[in-house]
Parts: sequence; C-alpha cells; structure tokens
Amino acid sequence: MPYTTITERLGFRPILQSDAAATAALMTAGLSRWLATWPSQVSNQEVSQRIADLHDRTAEGTCFARAIEGLDDGTLMGWVSARKETKDSRLGVIGFWIGEPFHGRGYMTEAVRAFVPLVWDNLGVDVIEAGALPENAASISILKRIGMHYIGDRLELAPARNRIERCVWYALERVQRV
Repeated sequence: MPYTTITERLGFRPILQSDAAATAALMTAGLSRWLATWPSQVSNQEVSQRIADLHDRTAEGTCFARAIEGLDDGTLMGWVSARKETKDSRLGVIGFWIGEPFHGRGYMTEAVRAFVPLVWDNLGVDVIEAGALPENAASISILKRIGMHYIGDRLELAPARNRIERCVWYALERVQRV
C-alpha cells in the first residue's frame, strides 16, 4: 500500500486488519506499562476488533490513525492516532506507541512531529492534547520536542490495568508550528 505521509525514515499508512498479528506481537509488557488502553497480552482477535473500532470512529469523523512503518523494510513499528470526543469538538487527543525494538532512535519524535499537521487537517481541531505517566520520560520528552506545553496533572482510568493513574498533560494550539 502506498504511504500517505513519508518522513526521512518512516512511512504512514492506514491501519489495516492485516496488521493485527504484527501489532499483537509488538505489544509487550515493557511497552504496555506506559499505555493506558493496551494490555501486554493482547490477541490477534482483540487487535482486529480495535482496528474495526478505529475504522468506525474514522467514518464518524472522530478519529484519525496511521500505522508507522520503516521505509527501509516496510516493518510495522507502531501506531499514531488522534481522537475527539464528538464530531464537533475542537479538541483532539493524540496517542502513540512504537515497539520496543525501535525505542531510543528518535523514530517516535519523527512520527509525532509529522502526524500533528495531519491531525489539524483531518480532524479540524484547534488544540491537541496528550497525556503520559509522570515516569514516562521518553514520551514527555517527545511532547516537549514537538512544542507542547504542560497544562497540568489529571487522574485517568487506565483500562489496561483497571485502575486510576495520575498523568501529566501537554497541549499544542493550532497556531503553533511543529
């Protein structure tokens, strides 16, 4: 499938049902510990349902998501996504993850930086927010690198762990350049 966006090292494309097995394989305990909605043990069927839900929300106009692949070999590396609560909302929330084999090489900063303009264009929001666990220095660093500013702490439900967790939240207004 042709890429909808290309960076120096990465290609973005729609997330497909055929990505279920590769996605499930990437969702390790070491990665899941940072993600509110992804358990470390996820089946291909559960990922397939998640992909179907993404497609439904995309059709409703409340979600925009892309698979991240390495340009060198087409390997699925992770996902970037944005959602808004209602079609008319002017606030979007982004989420992102990349498999552990790809950590520490700047891929996620590259991906999120390229993804933000797509969120503006595809969801029509004025503000993008993102949250992270306070101990997740890598994600917080990404948010700061793309120009997001700290807006406060919030208690959030982490369904993957069935508990409430404190998260630090950052925001970027549309007028800012990434």
